[in-house]
Amino acid sequence: MPFEHRTEHRDDRMLVIQANLDDMNPEYTSYITDLLFEQGANDVYWIPIIMKKAVPALCSTYW
Repeated sequence: MPFEHRTEHRDDRMLVIQANLDDMNPEYTSYITDLLFEQGANDVYWIPIIMKKAVPALCSTYW
């Protein structure tokens, strides 16, 4: 059975928040994720990225 995006959960008040975070200890991600879920986030994920001047960072996305 193929996945249909039209049938997934939607809410008119839902919004996506993204932030690129550098100079943060990656060990904090699980703690921050727990806090976001406690505040009602539906999903949280982290993507490792490289910012300008080859600075390692994380992209945090949640909704």
